Formats: sequence, C-alpha cells, structure tokens
Amino acid sequence: MEARSNVTARGGGARDLRFPDVPFRPVFERMFPEVANVHGRPIRRGHLVWDNANGPRQAQVVEYWPPTGARPIEGRLARIHEIELLRDPPDPGGGYLILMLVLDDANDVRAFYMRL
Repeated sequence: MEARSNVTARGGGARDLRFPDVPFRPVFERMFPEVANVHGRPIRRGHLVWDNANGPRQAQVVEYWPPTGARPIEGRLARIHEIELLRDPPDPGGGYLILMLVLDDANDVRAFYMRL
C-alpha cells in the first residue's frame, strides 16, 4: 500500500493488491459491477465508499484486473497507493493487519481494518 518494492528501495512495484483469481473473481464481480475495456482487456470497476467525519460521503473508483500471462492465477486491485482510504493503513502494533472489503446491504463497498 506504500508503493514500495519489497526488494529494492527505489519503489516502482507493490502498487497492486493481489488475490487468487478463482475464488475471489466472483466476489469482485459483485463488488465492482462495471465492465470496462482497458488496453484490450476487460476489467471490473466500482467504487469504494466511506463517510467523511467532517463532511459528505466520499467515493473513489477501484479497478479489479484479471490475471496476466506473467501471473496467471492472480487478479489484482490496481494502484492501491492512489486510493485515498487505503493510503495510510493503521499501525498493526506488532501483530497482523487485515484489510476487509465489505459489500453492504446498500450495495456500497467499504473498507475496514482489523488488527490481530
């Protein structure tokens, strides 16, 4: 989420959040219902929604990309470092930090963090 490579300090990598495509694609198809064609590839788009404590509801476009030839079993949420709500995750406090994406009963996709 920091757009920082885990191999070098120069960055350039780690800008997508990857998931095993087979079990997650049906879930993301419900969460991100719009289909768009980008560079000849079908991707899914939707909105991540959150309530701003000092103002109106916020929303930002999120994209789910299918696997590529280089990573044939991994789909990905693209450019997570650009998604405002995901840019500054809380400190896990020495444990694990889990990101939960939830499709609520109003069909809004929301993000929550949980510490373990």
